[in-house]
Amino acid sequence: MKNLFVILTIAASALLPTACKQVTVTPTPITPLYSTLDDFKSMDSIARDSVMKADAAQIKAFMQVVGCDSVTDSALVAWSRSRVVEAFTPEVRKVYPTLGSLETMLSIILDNAKNQGLELPRRNYAAVVWGLQKSIVFNDSTMMIALNHYLGNDYEGYQGWPEYLRMGKTPERLPYDIVEALIASQYPYQQTDSSTVLSRIVYEGALTLAKIRIVPEGSLQHALGYDNAQLQWLDDHQSELWQNMVGKKLVYSTSEDTMHKLIDPAPSTSLLSPYSPGRVGRYLGYCIIVSYLQSNTIDKLPTLLSPEFYNNPRLLIESAYGG
Repeated sequence: MKNLFVILTIAASALLPTACKQVTVTPTPITPLYSTLDDFKSMDSIARDSVMKADAAQIKAFMQVVGCDSVTDSALVAWSRSRVVEAFTPEVRKVYPTLGSLETMLSIILDNAKNQGLELPRRNYAAVVWGLQKSIVFNDSTMMIALNHYLGNDYEGYQGWPEYLRMGKTPERLPYDIVEALIASQYPYQQTDSSTVLSRIVYEGALTLAKIRIVPEGSLQHALGYDNAQLQWLDDHQSELWQNMVGKKLVYSTSEDTMHKLIDPAPSTSLLSPYSPGRVGRYLGYCIIVSYLQSNTIDKLPTLLSPEFYNNPRLLIESAYGG
């Protein structure tokens, strides 16, 4: 597994101008709740009071998400002694001994998003551990990033999971997931009774483009969560996959179940091919976006992420996409 510091340092170097003058990036603070709450049981009362005052909003948001509305000494001590903390925190401390590189990356992401015209609200940020399936959750004004979801696909605790899930459990994927969570929370897909599969996959394609543009040195492979072989297979079979979409009359289907089968994590997108990786709808949506941008002047992310764009009944015609 690559070292997180190396990954983020290389990514941050993308901000260096040609004159080789270093750009000063002010790190965005991320409260290390995974460490604070692990230590809570051994703190004296003065230290506990200080923590509860300094990180009150983040702690309250976190405790609500893990199912505890009580923010008291006893509740926090109970959490610090929980099996989740005991199982995950030591490994999280090894992989993320400090949050400096992650804080710098977050600052770069927020700055790049602003430069792309995306309006993201001010938030608190907290690094946590929990037993929930979701890796990033928003509550009140706090964005919580569960670092125990990004320990590397060779982490022993992931070994019973299917490979398609383990592939996304790496530090390399964390910046892409942060970008997706931030943008999808502010520019969510707006589904109506007449929404089609086409509109949904185009939205997912726009979200993929956003990740490539906003993550420093962003790549399509990491934005989609594929390895080299999977992405190559998709490139080789793109026309076949699209023809299957058309032939099965899926493009303008309004079935929500069909949408999920095309974009949700899965071993394969069996609806189109038993040999394809999962989430092929995202890949095809991105291909449609790329085709659209080749023949149209509109390429601003807020426009591409808007319902007026992805619900446009002439979108496929205007994109000139044919697989």
